[in-house]
Parts: sequence; structure tokens; C-alpha cells
Amino acid sequence: MTNNTLLLFSRLYHHDSRVFKEFLNQLPNDEQTMPINSTIKFEQQTSANHSVPDGAITQESFKIVIETKLYGQEDIDQIIKHTDSFDGEKNKYLMLINVHQIHEDYKVKIRNKLNEKGTDVQLIDTAFEDIITSFRSVINEYDTEMSMIIDDYEDYCNGANLISIEDRLMRALPVGDTLDHNFKYKLYYAPASRSYNRRHRYLGLYTRKEIKGVGKIELIVDADYYKESKKFKWEVVEGNKDQLTDEVIDNIVQSMFHGEEEFGYQIYKGHRFFIVPEFIETKFEKVSPGGLLGAKYFDLTDYGLVKEELDTQLIAEKLKEETWK
Repeated sequence: MTNNTLLLFSRLYHHDSRVFKEFLNQLPNDEQTMPINSTIKFEQQTSANHSVPDGAITQESFKIVIETKLYGQEDIDQIIKHTDSFDGEKNKYLMLINVHQIHEDYKVKIRNKLNEKGTDVQLIDTAFEDIITSFRSVINEYDTEMSMIIDDYEDYCNGANLISIEDRLMRALPVGDTLDHNFKYKLYYAPASRSYNRRHRYLGLYTRKEIKGVGKIELIVDADYYKESKKFKWEVVEGNKDQLTDEVIDNIVQSMFHGEEEFGYQIYKGHRFFIVPEFIETKFEKVSPGGLLGAKYFDLTDYGLVKEELDTQLIAEKLKEETWK
């Protein structure tokens, strides 16, 4: 993973150092430009005093320390220790490469830790897909050698599941008798401790051999409600905090009351709520024997839908024409 990425960077730099600088400047970072002088050294598994980052790019007065992650950036202290890899460089950059860019709140925590440590390290938060997009944007169409290199790298990333398909992925979930409940309050809930192994943009509500509703996730919230004090505590897991409106909060709380009164569910604490603008009715029939016992993921582009044209209404209408097993 890191070796292939460093090799990609190296090939582009040795092909044209000015183009390499343009490529780096297109990646998300805290500054608009990156001063690059002449020669750059590419290193793998360089050791620091307290940690071993995945790789590094260095030159006189300039250094980028690279850390690649597959499953997020949970250990902030470990990330900050990578700054020990720097010495007396004038320009210092910590590059985090992931399947997704990290959440802004988490990014703020990293920056705060960098400031607490008294370092002047700049943060570059990017994704493998960003690297591919930026690389393609700086090379010429007629440059067949560079085009083949980035094609090979993209094939590798796809094979290693390093490129997210969440924008076209729907997670179908069995909801049983709560279907109307989900439609009314425009949400789906599950214990916050229950993990899901793939990020996804859409939710499908399944019951009685059909996915009957589809919605686009705009906010994910962990919420607790204390009935005695009527206190509502929440944490936005994904999405913009501004989307947690009074209407959304009321829907969450009412779903808690309704869940207890109608179904006997105790969801006042420790639950995660997936919020959608609305669920659109559909009829996506399961034609194989048996029901859906757990979550199932659907790549919507497998059903005649184009990623760039996806919207909830279009998905709901198209799936009415399809079946699945």
C-alpha cells in the first residue's frame, strides 16, 4: 500500500518535478502552496524516536511524513508521535492517506495536538481516490507512460478496496413492523455499539420479501434522552452539525417514545440514528427463497444506475423494475 504510493510519487517526480509540485498542491492541505526546491528523497519505513511512519519524502528544508490507514485514524497520540520524524526542516508536512478523508472534528483534534506539542507541522489529509484524481489532472492525455502507471495504481487500489464506493452503495436492513415508523420519523436506528463494515450513502428498508423504501443518509447521530429531566445529549458521528435541526431532534425523541409504546423497544440510550430527508417508496423484490436476516449491500450501478446521476427518487423508480437474490 505505502510502497506502491511512494513509487507512484517517485515516478511522477522523476518524470517532471514541476508537475509533481502541482500534483502535491492539489491535495487537501493547510496551505495553498508547498515550496519544493530541487531533489527529493523517497524513503520507506523511516524510524523516529518513538514511532515508525509508513514512509517519507524529504529534501533540503522540506519533508513530508506519510501515514496510511485502512480503518481510520483512531490513535491521535500515535499520529502525533510521527512528528518526531522531522528534524530541522523549514517546511514540514504530515500526510494522512486513507480510504476517506477524516472527519473535520477529528482533524481539528489533530491540529490542536500539533499546536500543543509546539510543532509547526502542516496537515495533509487525503484519500487514495484523491491521489488518483490529482495525478490524472496534472498529466497530459498523450503521456501514455504516466497514464499506464496511474491506471495500474488505480487497479491496485480497487483490488485492495482502497477506493470508496460509498456514493453508490445502499445498505438494506430488515425492519419488519417498524417500516411505517421509519418512514414517519425519517430515520433508522441501531445500537451504537453495532458496527457496519462498509460506508454507504443510502439505506434500504426491507420487509416481507421486498425493499420497500430507500433514503439518502444526510446525518448520523449518537443520541441519549433522559425522560426524567427531558435532557437530550447527542454527538454527530457523520455529517454537518447544522443539519441537526429542532425537527430532526424532535423526530429522534418521538421515535424513542413511539418505539417503546408501540414495540416495547428501549432506545433512549446508546443508539445511533441514521437521518434521511425522507424515505421514498419502492418495490425491490427478493426472488430467492428465504428472507433477509441481516444487512445486505447493493452497488446501485449494478442495476442500470449511473453514479453521477443518482438521487433517491431515481433509485426508487429504477429498483421497481429490478429483482435480487
